[in-house]
Amino acid sequence: MTDKTKEESDAADSDYSRVDEDLKEALYQRKAILDNIPDIAWLKDKESRFIAVNEPFAGACGLKAEKIVGKTDLDVWPKELAERYRLDDHEVIKSGKRKQVEEPLTDKEGKTRWIETIKTPIFNKEGEVIGTAGIVRDITERKNAEEELRESEQRFREQTKELEEEFSSALFQLGNRLGDGIPAEIAFAKVAANMQGTTSGDFFSLAERNMTKLGMGLEQAIFDP
Repeated sequence: MTDKTKEESDAADSDYSRVDEDLKEALYQRKAILDNIPDIAWLKDKESRFIAVNEPFAGACGLKAEKIVGKTDLDVWPKELAERYRLDDHEVIKSGKRKQVEEPLTDKEGKTRWIETIKTPIFNKEGEVIGTAGIVRDITERKNAEEELRESEQRFREQTKELEEEFSSALFQLGNRLGDGIPAEIAFAKVAANMQGTTSGDFFSLAERNMTKLGMGLEQAIFDP
């Protein structure tokens, strides 16, 4: 080995040792935090290898925490999810910025939950990115509630549209009958019969009863039932 090659090798070893020591320091500082939070959390090196995980993480993938150290997402999660997680890591390392995403997580039993993942870069004293830290919060209940709300809103829009079309049809029928000179109470009764079993049919039936049974005028029967 030439002197130049030896110097380059020593420099590379020195750089690796420095990065390794920086990661160890970050690990010691953050491991205590990992072990004392209920959410899934982990630390990775720059190659996306796990260097520390907490018990909730280990429980989610069905492995002991110490068995996960040194592995990558590809060793722990289904391939499709693992590749997505590694792309996120790469983005955080390249940009040096925090990333927050909502994504599915499939556990060891094959059950999929929705999670909110926050990934942040780990910097050394020189400001270089040497790894990533991540934390996951289960937001399945929130996502389910949002989905239920969307479905409820969709049903409401559909029901509103249906009612508008239904009432428009009833008014068209009423207009034709009144235009033919049929008395209002009879016209309302015929429309109510045609629209029986609908909201509009109930409304026209009530208005007809107000006119025939209570002697109300047309305007009062409609607006003051």
